[in-house]
Amino acid sequence: MKKTLGLCLIIGVVGLVGCSGTEAEKARTNLEDQAVLNIKTKLDNPNAAQFRNQHGGCGEVNAKDSNGNYTGFKKYVVIDGNVIMEGEDKNGIFAQQWKQNCTSHR
Repeated sequence: MKKTLGLCLIIGVVGLVGCSGTEAEKARTNLEDQAVLNIKTKLDNPNAAQFRNQHGGCGEVNAKDSNGNYTGFKKYVVIDGNVIMEGEDKNGIFAQQWKQNCTSHR
């Protein structure tokens, strides 16, 4: 009886640990998906966007300009649904947000 109870307890704990990792992964993936959708709303040709180095609301995107040419990968941060792109802010907000939200993941 004690062995069965102990085994059930171990299986239960292992199952809970596994679930928390899975839930964390789902949340991160959902955040990345939301970031992609938010960024695509700003682009001239959203279907041609290429994403890399995504982690949560941070990453890099290569997009086409109005002439159809890729502009090169630019870093982005999505905070509360607002997209901040590298080189597009005038107040240095991007650098601050990138450092605060993205550098610990790299």
